[in-house]
Amino acid sequence: WDEQELDDRLREFYSGMFERHALSQGKARWGDKTPFHTAHMTEMGQIFPDSVFVGIIRHPGAVAASLHKHFHYAFDEAIAYWCDVNRQMLAAAADLGDRFTLCRYEDLVHDSEGVLRELMPAVGEAFDPALLRHHEVQKAQGAPKLTDGSTSSRDAIDARRAEKWADEVTAG
Repeated sequence: WDEQELDDRLREFYSGMFERHALSQGKARWGDKTPFHTAHMTEMGQIFPDSVFVGIIRHPGAVAASLHKHFHYAFDEAIAYWCDVNRQMLAAAADLGDRFTLCRYEDLVHDSEGVLRELMPAVGEAFDPALLRHHEVQKAQGAPKLTDGSTSSRDAIDARRAEKWADEVTAG
């Protein structure tokens, strides 16, 4: 197979799988939020030429605290990881051009409506106030209470979570 045929087959496979799931949930489109894909964003952009990417960057201290707590990283290892991932993301952003939008996690949780009003047109969607009530929407749709990472789908956005890491780091 040449590269174009392989890309076509990969697009067909993954689109078919994700579109089927999206349609079963009453959704018109699908998305993926796997952080480990930062190293493959340029290639994903080639396979999915109509795709758009949103990079969410979080304070390095918050990432280091989380990696230490959940995966036993040393602080310097966690910071090195944060630097590597964000370098990869920014390099891919240069390749993707206007198909890439960057936002800060802290801004997203502190000014959810403002950030989402700017972000949604970048991904080809209109802002909907229901985005701010995701916990109600998820519950009504029967989403599991706990999602990946033990995050509750039933909790409203809590901006205090963005700074909680600082208390945990200084308390110990």
